[in-house]
Amino acid sequence: MHVHDFQRESEVSVADETEIGLSREALEFLRRSGRGFLMTLRPDGSPTIHPMTALCAEDRLAYNTYRKSAKAQNAARDPRTCTLLLSDYEDTHAQALVYKGRARALDSESLEVSRPSATRPTGNLSSSVPNRANARLREGKRILLGIEPEETRLLGADGEGG
Repeated sequence: MHVHDFQRESEVSVADETEIGLSREALEFLRRSGRGFLMTLRPDGSPTIHPMTALCAEDRLAYNTYRKSAKAQNAARDPRTCTLLLSDYEDTHAQALVYKGRARALDSESLEVSRPSATRPTGNLSSSVPNRANARLREGKRILLGIEPEETRLLGADGEGG
């Protein structure tokens, strides 16, 4: 597996990376970022983008989606994906993480999944929405789509990346 944090490529050592190859900075960003734009490939090979709430499952990017959704069907057919994760709207030090990888359905029964620590209210999102989504996971109507990282690039407010 080939994973880099291009922002500080020359400074990353083995101790600075997780066992799956994400830099500590990229993993911390993944854990706190909730705004994601998942790109999958349609049957004709053209890209399509899905705005999603990003999750962190076993230190990897994951999404909760309907089993029959276009994104799940696209990923089942061609697992190559790319996600752009963005920092919070009010973050004065805007960052983004480009996360390329391969998607696969995860066994949601045995996973510890965390939502990002949101620093702003989620608007009109009712507390019943996550409860319904979790119930549909248990029923098998929804799946956790996990993205195994192949390459990451952390873009920061310090002018690195881009």
